[in-house]
Amino acid sequence: MTKRLTETTAQMDCAIGSRIRAIRVIRSMSQTELAEVLGITFQQIQKYEKGTNRVAASTLIIICQALRVSPLEILGLEGGGLGNSALADMALRCRDLEARIARAKRMLGGHDDEADASTTIDLVFDSSGPHACAPASPPN
Repeated sequence: MTKRLTETTAQMDCAIGSRIRAIRVIRSMSQTELAEVLGITFQQIQKYEKGTNRVAASTLIIICQALRVSPLEILGLEGGGLGNSALADMALRCRDLEARIARAKRMLGGHDDEADASTTIDLVFDSSGPHACAPASPPN
Protein backbone atom coordinates (compact mmCIF):
# COMPACT_ATOMS: atom_id res chain seq x y z
CA MET A 1 0.00 0.00 0.00
CA THR A 2 1.42 3.41 -0.89
CA LYS A 3 2.12 5.98 1.80
CA ARG A 4 -0.59 8.29 0.45
CA LEU A 5 -3.19 5.51 0.43
CA THR A 6 -2.19 4.50 3.97
CA GLU A 7 -2.58 8.11 5.17
CA THR A 8 -5.97 8.42 3.47
CA THR A 9 -7.14 5.15 5.01
CA ALA A 10 -5.99 6.29 8.47
CA GLN A 11 -7.85 9.59 8.01
CA MET A 12 -11.02 7.71 7.07
CA ASP A 13 -10.67 5.43 10.11
CA CYS A 14 -10.33 8.49 12.36
CA ALA A 15 -13.31 10.22 10.72
CA ILE A 16 -15.51 7.14 11.10
CA GLY A 17 -14.43 6.76 14.72
CA SER A 18 -15.13 10.40 15.53
CA ARG A 19 -18.61 10.12 13.99
CA ILE A 20 -19.31 7.00 16.06
CA ARG A 21 -18.23 8.87 19.18
CA ALA A 22 -20.24 11.99 18.37
CA ILE A 23 -23.42 10.02 17.74
CA ARG A 24 -22.85 7.83 20.81
CA VAL A 25 -22.52 10.95 22.98
CA ILE A 26 -25.63 12.51 21.41
CA ARG A 27 -27.53 9.31 22.21
CA SER A 28 -26.26 9.51 25.83
CA MET A 29 -24.75 6.05 25.52
CA SER A 30 -21.52 5.16 27.32
CA GLN A 31 -18.68 3.26 25.69
CA THR A 32 -19.42 0.41 28.08
CA GLU A 33 -23.08 0.25 27.01
CA LEU A 34 -22.15 0.18 23.32
CA ALA A 35 -19.47 -2.43 24.01
CA GLU A 36 -22.01 -4.66 25.76
CA VAL A 37 -24.26 -4.58 22.68
CA LEU A 38 -21.30 -5.71 20.56
CA GLY A 39 -19.98 -8.23 23.09
CA ILE A 40 -16.59 -6.51 23.29
CA THR A 41 -14.72 -4.36 25.82
CA PHE A 42 -15.10 -0.61 26.17
CA GLN A 43 -11.39 -0.36 25.33
CA GLN A 44 -12.18 -1.72 21.87
CA ILE A 45 -14.82 1.01 21.45
CA GLN A 46 -12.16 3.56 22.46
CA LYS A 47 -9.85 2.19 19.75
CA TYR A 48 -12.62 2.42 17.14
CA GLU A 49 -13.45 5.99 18.17
CA LYS A 50 -9.80 7.08 18.04
CA GLY A 51 -9.29 5.40 14.68
CA THR A 52 -6.61 3.13 16.15
CA ASN A 53 -8.52 0.02 15.07
CA ARG A 54 -10.53 -0.26 11.88
CA VAL A 55 -14.25 -1.04 12.22
CA ALA A 56 -15.31 -4.12 10.24
CA ALA A 57 -18.41 -3.71 8.07
CA SER A 58 -20.41 -6.22 10.15
CA THR A 59 -19.42 -4.42 13.35
CA LEU A 60 -20.36 -1.08 11.80
CA ILE A 61 -23.85 -2.37 11.02
CA ILE A 62 -24.36 -3.48 14.64
CA ILE A 63 -23.02 -0.13 15.92
CA CYS A 64 -25.43 1.71 13.61
CA GLN A 65 -28.35 -0.39 14.86
CA ALA A 66 -27.38 0.28 18.49
CA LEU A 67 -27.06 4.02 17.83
CA ARG A 68 -30.20 4.13 15.65
CA VAL A 69 -28.34 5.77 12.78
CA SER A 70 -27.78 5.02 9.11
CA PRO A 71 -24.40 3.55 8.12
CA LEU A 72 -24.26 6.33 5.52
CA GLU A 73 -24.17 8.91 8.31
CA ILE A 74 -21.29 7.13 10.06
CA LEU A 75 -19.44 6.89 6.74
CA GLY A 76 -20.01 10.59 6.02
CA LEU A 77 -22.18 9.81 3.00
CA GLU A 78 -25.44 10.99 4.52
CA GLY A 79 -26.79 12.47 1.31
CA GLY A 80 -25.34 9.74 -0.86
CA GLY A 81 -22.38 11.77 -2.08
CA LEU A 82 -18.94 12.73 -0.82
CA GLY A 83 -19.74 16.44 -1.06
CA ASN A 84 -21.92 16.21 2.02
CA SER A 85 -19.33 14.58 4.30
CA ALA A 86 -17.76 17.85 5.50
CA LEU A 87 -21.19 19.25 6.27
CA ALA A 88 -22.17 16.01 8.03
CA ASP A 89 -18.98 16.18 10.11
CA MET A 90 -19.76 19.75 11.14
CA ALA A 91 -23.33 18.84 12.05
CA LEU A 92 -22.12 15.93 14.17
CA ARG A 93 -19.56 18.12 15.92
CA CYS A 94 -22.24 20.73 16.63
CA ARG A 95 -24.55 18.06 18.05
CA ASP A 96 -21.67 16.72 20.13
CA LEU A 97 -20.97 20.19 21.52
CA GLU A 98 -24.67 20.75 22.21
CA ALA A 99 -24.78 17.46 24.11
CA ARG A 100 -21.71 18.45 26.13
CA ILE A 101 -23.18 21.85 26.93
CA ALA A 102 -26.48 20.26 27.99
CA ARG A 103 -24.56 17.83 30.22
CA ALA A 104 -22.56 20.72 31.73
CA LYS A 105 -25.78 22.61 32.44
CA ARG A 106 -27.23 19.53 34.16
CA MET A 107 -24.06 19.25 36.25
CA LEU A 108 -24.55 22.88 37.27
CA GLY A 109 -28.08 21.92 38.32
CA GLY A 110 -28.14 24.32 41.26
CA HIS A 111 -28.30 27.26 38.88
CA ASP A 112 -31.81 28.51 38.31
CA ASP A 113 -30.49 31.39 36.28
CA GLU A 114 -29.69 30.40 32.67
CA ALA A 115 -27.24 33.33 32.42
CA ASP A 116 -25.22 32.01 35.40
CA ALA A 117 -24.94 28.57 33.82
CA SER A 118 -23.97 30.05 30.44
CA THR A 119 -21.35 32.30 32.04
CA THR A 120 -19.84 29.35 33.91
CA ILE A 121 -19.71 27.29 30.72
CA ASP A 122 -18.08 30.21 28.87
CA LEU A 123 -15.44 30.46 31.60
CA VAL A 124 -14.68 26.75 31.27
CA PHE A 125 -14.29 27.07 27.49
CA ASP A 126 -12.16 30.22 27.82
CA SER A 127 -9.82 28.51 30.29
CA SER A 128 -9.43 25.37 28.19
CA GLY A 129 -6.67 26.72 26.00
CA PRO A 130 -6.28 27.75 22.37
CA HIS A 131 -8.24 24.82 20.96
CA ALA A 132 -11.30 25.46 23.09
CA CYS A 133 -14.64 26.32 21.54
CA ALA A 134 -14.91 29.75 23.10
CA PRO A 135 -17.81 32.01 22.13
CA ALA A 136 -17.14 34.49 19.33
CA SER A 137 -18.10 37.44 21.53
CA PRO A 138 -18.32 37.91 25.30
CA PRO A 139 -21.76 37.38 26.88
CA ASN A 140 -23.80 40.50 27.53
